[in-house]
Amino acid sequence: MASIEIAGLSGDELVMERVEEIEPTNDESTTNPIKVKGPAVQPRFRYRIIFEKKGPLRFISHNDLMRTWDRLLRRTALPLRHTEGFHAKLKVSSPLSLAVGLEATEEIFDFELTHHVSESDVESLVRRESIPGLNIVSVTELSPTAASRVTAVEYTCLFQEGLNESEVSRRIEEILSSTSLMIERRVVGKPLRRIDIRPKIDSIAAAGNKLHMRLLVDDGSTVRPEEVLGALELGQQVRDGVVVITRTKLELGHRK
Repeated sequence: MASIEIAGLSGDELVMERVEEIEPTNDESTTNPIKVKGPAVQPRFRYRIIFEKKGPLRFISHNDLMRTWDRLLRRTALPLRHTEGFHAKLKVSSPLSLAVGLEATEEIFDFELTHHVSESDVESLVRRESIPGLNIVSVTELSPTAASRVTAVEYTCLFQEGLNESEVSRRIEEILSSTSLMIERRVVGKPLRRIDIRPKIDSIAAAGNKLHMRLLVDDGSTVRPEEVLGALELGQQVRDGVVVITRTKLELGHRK
C-alpha cells in the first residue's frame, strides 16, 4: 500500500504525520479514515496584574514595556504558558497600549500559567523581580469569562503652571454641549485626517490645576488626551512639557 503525508493545523502549529492509504473496497459505505495528530492542550490558568507605570519608565514604548514584562516573568520561574508553534511566545496580553510619556496608576497585564499557583505566591514572585517605576498593585486569578475589552479610560492632567479655571470651564461647557468636535489627526506615514472626537468624550472637569476626563473606547479606538487638551486650547502647555498626563483607570467589558 502507498503512503501519503497529511498536514494538520492546530492553532499556529503545523503537525505532520504519515498515514497509510486504505485500498478501496466494494462497500461504498466505507470511508478512508485519516487521523491527524495534534499537540496536547496545555492547562490554562489566567492571572491579571494591576500595576503603576511611573517616573522615567513612562518614556519607554508599549513594545519595550511588553519585553520588560517578558523578561520579568521569566525570572520568576513560574510555569508560564506559551503559544504553540516553532517560535513559542508567552501567553500575555495588555488590553490597551499606553502612549509614550504618559504615567499610569491602574494598568492591566494578563498572563497564563500551565499549573495553578496561589495569587499570593504569584504576587510575591512578581514583586521580587519588579523594577523601579513598575509598581505592582495587585495580582488576581481570573475566571475563564473575565472581561478583557476596554470600554472607557480615565485621565488626570496636572498643570504645573496652573489653569485659568473660568476660561477652561467655559470651553468645557462648549464642547460638552456640542454634537460634533472636528480635529485633524496626524499619524506618521499616513495622510492627515479630519475626525469627529465628540462621540468619544464622556466627561471633562477642571478643578484647581487638574483636569479630569473620561473617554469612551469603541472597537479599540479612542481619543488621545492630548487631542482633548488641544480642543480646550491647552495644546501649547502640552508641547511645552508643563502637563503631566496620567491614565488612572481602564474600564473593562465583555467582547461583543
